Amino acid sequence: MENKAAAELVGRQLRRAREDLGLMQVEVAERLGLIKETYSSWERAVRLMPTNYLPEVSRILHRPIGYFLGEPDERGLDNEEQLLVTLFRSIQSPEVRNLVISTTHLQVETIEAIARISDGPHTEHTNEAG
Repeated sequence: MENKAAAELVGRQLRRAREDLGLMQVEVAERLGLIKETYSSWERAVRLMPTNYLPEVSRILHRPIGYFLGEPDERGLDNEEQLLVTLFRSIQSPEVRNLVISTTHLQVETIEAIARISDGPHTEHTNEAG
């Protein structure tokens, strides 16, 4: 891959991952120990991000290294699914992982129950006086 094309790909993926997490460029730059202008130059494809930053960028932005290189996800996950998997894998505590799973199950069940109720038969209530 040509350097300019590589810089554009990496820059696009950096920006997408950062925005998905609601982070500002300065926040990512600070976590990397850089000034905002350096990080910004990577996102704008002015400069190609040095590869030695990939592991730390991957950790900060919760994406696999291959994401920034444009490698397809071998599991066939879209970006949102990939983000969920990466975030879940970043949880070190088994107790917290179990809590996340339990909470997610509960939320899905609640949303499905609400959907069933709202899709059910609609009856009109009238206030008829005798």
